[in-house]
Amino acid sequence: MKKLFITIVLILMSVVSLSAFTGQVLLDHVEGVWFDGENYKIIPGSPVEFHIRLINNDSRNETPLTNGFSITSSIGGASVVGTSIFPPLYTFINNYGDITGFRVNCVSCVPPGFNDIAFILYTGNFTEGDVVCLDSAFFSTDGTWMWATGPPSWDGPHCFVVETPTTPCYPPVFDYCPDSLEIFNCFYSYEFLATNDSSDNSTIRYSVEEGPGTIYEPNGHWSYTPLPSDYGTTQTLTIKTYNTNCPTNFSLCTTILTFTDSLVIGDINFDCFIDIADLVYMVAFMFQGGPEPPNFDSFDVNGDGSFDVGDLVYLVAYMFAGGPPPVG
Repeated sequence: MKKLFITIVLILMSVVSLSAFTGQVLLDHVEGVWFDGENYKIIPGSPVEFHIRLINNDSRNETPLTNGFSITSSIGGASVVGTSIFPPLYTFINNYGDITGFRVNCVSCVPPGFNDIAFILYTGNFTEGDVVCLDSAFFSTDGTWMWATGPPSWDGPHCFVVETPTTPCYPPVFDYCPDSLEIFNCFYSYEFLATNDSSDNSTIRYSVEEGPGTIYEPNGHWSYTPLPSDYGTTQTLTIKTYNTNCPTNFSLCTTILTFTDSLVIGDINFDCFIDIADLVYMVAFMFQGGPEPPNFDSFDVNGDGSFDVGDLVYLVAYMFAGGPPPVG
């Protein structure tokens, strides 16, 4: 059968030729794969991430990246999501003609001893039985693609069969899912931690399926700053967790958010905690022309109805001298 080839190319341009760089370019790991005991295989239809590591063995900063990468599919049908280049090394400047790729500028270059993930190539949606290969590529002046011929060394090509997992695939399980959370009128955060099955060490992902706020990986850190319209209401928050080996299997945590208009007296900066940051905020406002507190009622920590240096003395005593807690 005649093979269709879809080639997705990332072009990495720099001011120094490839041969000037002494180092290595390695495929560190791939997400969206499973291990059959002998080989890693891509999961059909799932997103795939190729994580590329750079190592600079030279004693100077380098700008090595005239080299690029190509991803080929023997069947076709790959859906390219995009390519991420980690700051602060590189930033996108524009797309490169009709080729799916990007040119980049070296911002801080690759320092001596650098050894870390520098690129993530996002792709996926491959078909059962496909063979997907990642390799090094170089765009020459005559417009053809060719393999790079000089250092840095490249450990590819890397090829993967696309095959449905034959081993059990379990989603992560939440360590604890609260029935409800009380949200005060300040910034609020909560960690929805989840754990993989002991046989699975793939990366855990999180997303907000319903409700307000934003959740960050890898620790499931959810946060939200309430709006005035939230006060006095209840809302449903549903968090989804899955892992990169098993993206179609997932667990859900649903909790009820109760928004209250009450204050945390002493929480001057409205981050839901009473700590040194509140003292800094108070001093800046009183003596350095800093911003006003979001709500002056939280400032009145001694409960005398005024907002003055007595509140500062009271809060310092509470935090460092065993004084009474804020009144309220």
